[in-house]
Amino acid sequence: MSAAGSALVMDAMELIHMGCVDGICIVSSNSDFIDLTTRIKEAGQLVYGFGLRGTHPAFVSACSDFVVLDVVDEPRTGAPIKLAAR
Repeated sequence: MSAAGSALVMDAMELIHMGCVDGICIVSSNSDFIDLTTRIKEAGQLVYGFGLRGTHPAFVSACSDFVVLDVVDEPRTGAPIKLAAR
């Protein structure tokens, strides 16, 4: 994982532990974020993933919901994402 990716992981975990978010959005097709996704879900938070069609299946399934960005004009299956205002 790159230095920027590591910084994103640390920032995401800090936000989760501060209790100031209800979930995290990860916009990436990089499978390096699978462990982060698992940790966020273990903390009881939602993880919304956004990435390309070729994203690693393990990352897609690790997310609470995953949106394929290169097919945004096709209807999605499942419930729409609802974000709660704080």
